[in-house]
Amino acid sequence: MYSGHWLLRGYGPWALEDRATGAYVGLSGLWYPEGWAEPEITWALVPGAHGQGFATEGARRALRAAYEDFGWTTAVSVVSVHNTASQAVARRLGATLEREISYRHGPAYLYRHLGPDQLLAEG
Repeated sequence: MYSGHWLLRGYGPWALEDRATGAYVGLSGLWYPEGWAEPEITWALVPGAHGQGFATEGARRALRAAYEDFGWTTAVSVVSVHNTASQAVARRLGATLEREISYRHGPAYLYRHLGPDQLLAEG
């Protein structure tokens, strides 16, 4: 699925690894498959990798790439209403809760990220 997304869109999620060990810890990146409502910044971690900043760091870099390298003008993240850890990541990135949506896996929150101008102003 991810390789097809890369082929069709020219971007997609990246593998995240722990710098100290080189171990795979999850993914983060740009996500906008056919039929998706809006371009998304996505992240997912393997068990045991939570709480170490991997998702926040990866998503922050993905958001910057979306605006600087791919010309996106907006981005969202869709987070399960039950995933409080990912909701915290979205807030740490400066995203605001826009609304609750019906998602393929159940109810989710749609978080709106800072726009390119706001992100650049933050540094």
